[in-house]
Amino acid sequence: PTAAKLAVSLYYKLREMGFNVWLDVQADDKSEAAMKKNVEGAKFVIAIISDGAGVEGCAYFERPFCLKELRWAKAAGTYIQPIVDSTDKSRIGEFLGMAPADLKDLGSVDFVDFNQTDDEFFSVGVAKILRKAGDATGDPLLKAAGSRIARNRTRSRRNRGRGPCRTRAVRLVWSLFGSRALGSSISRRERRP
Repeated sequence: PTAAKLAVSLYYKLREMGFNVWLDVQADDKSEAAMKKNVEGAKFVIAIISDGAGVEGCAYFERPFCLKELRWAKAAGTYIQPIVDSTDKSRIGEFLGMAPADLKDLGSVDFVDFNQTDDEFFSVGVAKILRKAGDATGDPLLKAAGSRIARNRTRSRRNRGRGPCRTRAVRLVWSLFGSRALGSSISRRERRP
């Protein structure tokens, strides 16, 4: 439930930021072919790692489609950003221990932890994902979007009690797609006006 809630929260936050977001529970086409197409065409993939609330067979690394998506992303050379709920931060090593041998290299990527109980901390997590994706892919728009969130959060804190912080919205041309409730990916597509 926590991972699914995190996926939906990210879906809406990134849509709010102007990204086109695909998440299987929101998509018309939930087929394996659609998942593969979106993962392989992605700019980057977000993998929400969890233990499946302790239910056997429901942990991220026990779910066949989650593993397929990671393998499709690796085969396509797509950057994978693993994330966890902040309550699971101390369990990252345990989660990686569940990963199949060919996916253990996810441990070389710095996980981003999300605090879903605080909007400011949640925004920090989104900023980290976008900056890391921008760094890994060389995409200046993603990196700038992550930096802009951090700057706006700081300005907002400085301006408390002194009126709204006025910032110019920048229209991004990258689309965000999610694949499965426990993963998402970003694809390069131009937004249509």
